Amino acid sequence: MGGIHFFPGENDEAHLYAGLRSSETLLAEHLASVTRVYGNYGLGMVELPNLGTPGQIAPAQVNSGAVLYWCSEVDKAGILPFVETLADKLFTGQFQLPIQQSSSLLRPFWRSAEHRFTEPERLVLYRQVLDGNMPGSFQQHMLHLSNSLVSIGREAKDHGILHLQARAAQSIQNLAQGLSDRSVGITGFAARDIVRQIRDAMDILNNPEINRALGGGSISFILQRWSPSLMNRQLNVSPHLRLAQHGVSILRWIAREAPLIVQNSSMLGRQHPLMHEAEAWLATYSGIREP
Repeated sequence: MGGIHFFPGENDEAHLYAGLRSSETLLAEHLASVTRVYGNYGLGMVELPNLGTPGQIAPAQVNSGAVLYWCSEVDKAGILPFVETLADKLFTGQFQLPIQQSSSLLRPFWRSAEHRFTEPERLVLYRQVLDGNMPGSFQQHMLHLSNSLVSIGREAKDHGILHLQARAAQSIQNLAQGLSDRSVGITGFAARDIVRQIRDAMDILNNPEINRALGGGSISFILQRWSPSLMNRQLNVSPHLRLAQHGVSILRWIAREAPLIVQNSSMLGRQHPLMHEAEAWLATYSGIREP
């Protein structure tokens, strides 16, 4: 897709940590719902049954699906693949890094497929939960919703917006129901594991010794600087971190408000706070250019 280039900057770190906090909050809410339905026994379950009524939206399941959306965009930004590659090449002698005390931090990312979700497994999971058997891709549905919301915000005040509100409400219903239906089974467990991996990878890249050995700077600067030589490809970091943060904010709101919006689409007024997130997500998506 043609568009503008995004360059790494201070805001990347803010987007990354804001999305991480939102994701961890959503996972905590998901676990609270598991406890309400299944008691403490549910906390040890890897494969979870439906937390709600079949055919109806279960907000906790939308939450875990929203977290996997965030993870998928952070994965596209390259944080996990970069740290996985760094660990593999460091411990197999293909790459030298002047570190001593901190090398043990990288070991869990090296040859530990039996203990975590690897990149191929993560990609399959993202496709299953985000797209599943949904007509069209998840990104296309997000694009349709964001365009609908932006149209509401930009419509002239002397023009009616009922048709735009109805269209946006239908998109919200489709996204919420789809995520709710597909975010059962292993989804909650997987989301917690992948978020933990991402936090660990962020801690590694911000570790003073490792960060200094890689030339210093923010996570996005390190990934932009080292990905061509270490991974043989240029990562497109900034736009995916922005999509991740704005997207999880939209989906978090949908998880909470979808049933109300479907019943009363007039709640989506011109000044609704969701309009800002939708416009930011849409601007980033429209401007993205894969390397």
